[in-house]
Amino acid sequence: MYLFIIGRILINKIELWRIKQFYIAVLKTKEIIKRLQKDGWILVRQKESHKVFKHPQHAELITLPDHGANKEPSTGVFHDIKKKAGW
Repeated sequence: MYLFIIGRILINKIELWRIKQFYIAVLKTKEIIKRLQKDGWILVRQKESHKVFKHPQHAELITLPDHGANKEPSTGVFHDIKKKAGW
């Protein structure tokens, strides 16, 4: 059994997995756009409510559904954006 120390609490590997699953942070669309632009991603095109970003040093494109600035994309879309952007 693996034990981890978080703060002053000693927990095992299963409990750590449950904590990670519970605390999935999703940013709002406008916060994601600001962070992408800060990291050098450029808006190359937009078709209706989907914005496509490209980075000069990466071959991949990031498609962000923009259904309102204060709305959050789904968890899967957010994790895909995080993976492609290298966050």
